[in-house]
Amino acid sequence: MHPAVLTVSMLSGAGAPNVIPDRATATGTLRTMHPGDADRLQRAMAETVAGIAASHGCTGEVLTLKGDPALVNDPGLAAGARGWLRVLGGEPAAPFASCGSDDFASYGTAVPVLMMFVGTGDEDGASSLHDPRFLPSDARVTEVARALAAGYLAAAGELTG
Repeated sequence: MHPAVLTVSMLSGAGAPNVIPDRATATGTLRTMHPGDADRLQRAMAETVAGIAASHGCTGEVLTLKGDPALVNDPGLAAGARGWLRVLGGEPAAPFASCGSDDFASYGTAVPVLMMFVGTGDEDGASSLHDPRFLPSDARVTEVARALAAGYLAAAGELTG
């Protein structure tokens, strides 16, 4: 699978409700899980915008600002961390994929990286990560510490099966 998320989050045009603007903009984000997909989808967006604009007698263009790359976990670090997590008393969950964006992915262009998710869920009242009321329980903080230790030991080369 090659999932992608295109979010158009801002539309703007005239400064007043009774004015037809001569220019309008749409702004958003494109997130992909595979590095080559972004270029292909950006070309498709440019063709789509140009075609829609031309059908209305207008012109349209897509301006792209490169964001963070796709975050790709190092397979060796992931395998090592799974082994260490079990040794440390944790239970690895099924593999998880996310179209989230994270600047941490930029490190992966130079060194092996590993991002792990430790969910809080709603059962302990922690709210979600980006909520101002986010306050995970001590049990969840312990799980995060265990995951960090497993990742560190895997990176240190102390791989276990």
